[in-house]
Formats: sequence, structure tokens, C-alpha cells
Amino acid sequence: MTRYEVQMIACDGTWLNAWFVHHHDGTMETETFPSFTEAWEAVLEFIADIDDEIACGQREADEGYSLDGFRVKTV
Repeated sequence: MTRYEVQMIACDGTWLNAWFVHHHDGTMETETFPSFTEAWEAVLEFIADIDDEIACGQREADEGYSLDGFRVKTV
């Protein structure tokens, strides 16, 4: 079954999946999605949440993210 992951660009220019699912037993695994659309919607939701935090003063204006820093890849 094809899965999709959200990757973020690192400071050194490499792409990595930095999204994890944390389980109640303390274990974690990389998060994947069943479709490209669901993965990209997760990126949009993440950026919207960060933008809301900036608007509410919980983050500084320069602590946001750009869509250019994300991509969705098949795994």
C-alpha cells in the first residue's frame, strides 16, 4: 500500500520526515498518510496553526514557516 510523508527541508538542504506519531506507551513512529491530499492538508493545517500563534502573540513574526520548506513524498 502506498503511503505519503511530509518532509521538511533541513538547514543543510536535505529533506527529512520530522513528523512523528507519539503513542501512549512512549513509543513513536514517523507519521505517514494514505494520500497525497491528506498529507498536504496536514501541512496547510500546521502552517495555519503557526500563523494563528503568531497573530495571537504566542510566537514572533519570524518564527513562521513557508510552504517552500515542505514537500510530500511517496514512501
